[in-house]
Amino acid sequence: TLHDSTETPKRISIPAYSQPNNQTLRFVLLIRSSFDPLRTATTTQIIVFSSSRRLIDINIACVSNCNGNKYTITSHIHLKGQCIRCRNKKITKWKWCVGTSVVHRASSRLIYFVKDALASRLSINLDVEAKHRLRPSFTYRGSSWIYLEKNTGPTGTTCNVNPRKGDALETLFLIKCIQSHARFKPLKYCVGITRFLVEECKTDEMQFVRLPPTTIVSVKVCDNFDV
Repeated sequence: TLHDSTETPKRISIPAYSQPNNQTLRFVLLIRSSFDPLRTATTTQIIVFSSSRRLIDINIACVSNCNGNKYTITSHIHLKGQCIRCRNKKITKWKWCVGTSVVHRASSRLIYFVKDALASRLSINLDVEAKHRLRPSFTYRGSSWIYLEKNTGPTGTTCNVNPRKGDALETLFLIKCIQSHARFKPLKYCVGITRFLVEECKTDEMQFVRLPPTTIVSVKVCDNFDV
């Protein structure tokens, strides 16, 4: 018996490098009811300990146009590769792939302009190689993937202003937006004139606002990813 969890947390831990290479351990878990000793259950798991393949942990971080693993085709995608706990290692090779195509090899950053406007999803892979700073003959490898979904933003929105005429900065206008189709809600409605916002963006489909002198009122509709 390696572990009896009657009075301790129901788990065991095996310290790193505590087992010899190529050793096989067979774990058998026996569960017995504390109310009925005849009610039991057993499960088995086999673990093989192997030597390290000199792998390093790689992470793909979002810089822009990838928030929430969503992207829009109106802007480029900016990603950054990061090596976790690599102070004693030097990255010698970066390879970025979109789908099955190699698109960049020069650096830890990828700036990618989407070429297929009809694609609804992108698979991006980063492969790296590194050398140990003190032992250059030691080579390390790592990989990471990220999957991005195309976000088209809200469509089909119709906004109306009532009343159609009024006094600047005095009349309270009702702006109502309907029929917004979007996958990622809640939506934000930003009321403005020319290039200026009248108020902060709100999630309310109906807003009462006082407007400065103008003949045109614009409403920008964004989803929760600001698309």
